[in-house]
Amino acid sequence: MQKYTKYSRCFHRFPHSFNKRMWIPLCFLFALAPCGFAQLVHTQGNENIHFGLSIGGAANTTIPSSGAWNFASPVTKAGVCGGAYFQVDFAKRFFGHFELNISDRKLSASGHSADTALGNYDISMTYTHIGVPLGVGVWLFPKTSDFNVSLTACALLNLPQAGKNEISVNNKNIDRNLSPVGVGAMLQIDIVYHFVFLSFRYEITGTPVFRYANQSFRTGTFDFLLGFKIF
Repeated sequence: MQKYTKYSRCFHRFPHSFNKRMWIPLCFLFALAPCGFAQLVHTQGNENIHFGLSIGGAANTTIPSSGAWNFASPVTKAGVCGGAYFQVDFAKRFFGHFELNISDRKLSASGHSADTALGNYDISMTYTHIGVPLGVGVWLFPKTSDFNVSLTACALLNLPQAGKNEISVNNKNIDRNLSPVGVGAMLQIDIVYHFVFLSFRYEITGTPVFRYANQSFRTGTFDFLLGFKIF
């Protein structure tokens, strides 16, 4: 039989099919901005603590990590994401980084299984992805510079939240769900000018997001974000 795969897709088309559940957490994140300005009043004596918001796009790929199914090169789909972060400076050019980011994703894969009971298959699942990066970064130039570049490496806690649609295999819903908790890693480059910055990051999950018929799937995501440092 012909072997094929059809990828890994992430994110609904925006804005028509963007998951409505995303608006609540994203609006909440951006509603934090006034709180940031109020907090600035209380942190005038401590310039080592920073808070900011970011929003942008992402390209996510589902990665088959084990099993006997046959896959070709996956196709990556783009979507949107956003988040809020805290940074704490220490030493000369180092800082600790903590963040909450949210994106709307779709896990999708198709191909052929050697199991004759399954044969050709198609899997799809839409979900909201909550990521919690925690790590350390370094400024390449003195942190007082108006223009700067930073590198950040983080461990990543993943908390995927299933949407209304159940996981579908060959158009039949199944009882299995996404893994409730996962871990991964993130590497990020920030280009900063005053209080505005551009972020480029890559996230990869270290544990499967979903398992079915002895086949497991992870994800890899490239994000590009426009951010603002509030204080």
